[in-house]
Amino acid sequence: DVVSTEGRAKFNEFSRRGDHGIYKGLTFWAPNVNIFRDPRWGRGHETYGEDPYLTAELGCAYIKGLQGPDPDHLKSAACAKHFAVHSGPEAIRHEFNAKASKHDMYDTYLYAFKRCVKDAKVEAVMGAYNRVNGEPACGSKTLLQDMQEAYEKGLVSEEAITEAVERLMEVRIRLGMMKDYPSPYEDITYDKVECPEHVKLSVEAARRSLVLLKNENAFLPLDKNKIQTVAVIGPNANSRDALVVRREGAQTPVEY
Repeated sequence: DVVSTEGRAKFNEFSRRGDHGIYKGLTFWAPNVNIFRDPRWGRGHETYGEDPYLTAELGCAYIKGLQGPDPDHLKSAACAKHFAVHSGPEAIRHEFNAKASKHDMYDTYLYAFKRCVKDAKVEAVMGAYNRVNGEPACGSKTLLQDMQEAYEKGLVSEEAITEAVERLMEVRIRLGMMKDYPSPYEDITYDKVECPEHVKLSVEAARRSLVLLKNENAFLPLDKNKIQTVAVIGPNANSRDALVVRREGAQTPVEY
């Protein structure tokens, strides 16, 4: 909810200035509900871990927070990504071929997406960059077209498919981007960005998400009065590359 509030605040201010550039809209490329089962994958920190059920629960909660309680007046539009099995080496994500059995697809990699669509009513789903069992994910007959069987069995109607296509424009209406259908969120001002109550909530969330496996000899909490120096060690201790994040679709790295 805080994320969508600050997103709205930025969107309103950018729009007031006539700035409609990329990354300044109301479609958020989140949550990342890919399953993190290989620590070598560089984007694992974006996910909710290796458990499909936990990922689905947290993903649905995040979507509901982003989109708000009123489906007719969206606060923002969430996008579940990356469909599907996007968890290979990041450097070759445009050519990597993810191999997964049919059982593993349904049991592991597709469950969270199903929940995001059916339970959280996510507004969009982003395709994966890689191939899945030899097919490009964004052009996969298996992932994108074999909904045909559901249509033939009468489980989904042609009208429902047409409605899904119409939503591409309809979501802009529900976001309040058309003058004759205003948004109740268009008065959120920029002073909501990083405001004291949001910062306080962020700190509280960080504290509550920490997990201490053991605390030998009461090592924690640290006594700052007894500390003279702090050593940062490890392969990334002085690595500039570790501080560079590549934006979705960006051609060059962007530093934060």
